[in-house]
Amino acid sequence: MPSLFVYAQNYIQSLLGKVADEEGQGMIEYALIIGVISLVLIFAFLTLNLDTAIGNLSQDVADAVNTGNDPRATSGE
Repeated sequence: MPSLFVYAQNYIQSLLGKVADEEGQGMIEYALIIGVISLVLIFAFLTLNLDTAIGNLSQDVADAVNTGNDPRATSGE
C-alpha cells in the first residue's frame, strides 16, 4: 500500500502535467488570435487604402512640426 507521501507526490505531478498542457494550449490560442488580427490588418491596408491615409496624416504632422503652424487653425482667425 503506497504511503501518503507517494500518493501526494503522484497527485501533484498529475496536476502539474495538466497545467503545462493547458499553458501550451493557451499559447497556441494566442498565436492564432495574433495571426487572425494580422490578416485582418493586411486586408484592411490593401482594400481600404489605409497606407495613403496614414501617409497623409504623418505628412500633416511633419509639416506642422516643421512650420510650427496648427493645421486645425482656420486662416480667418
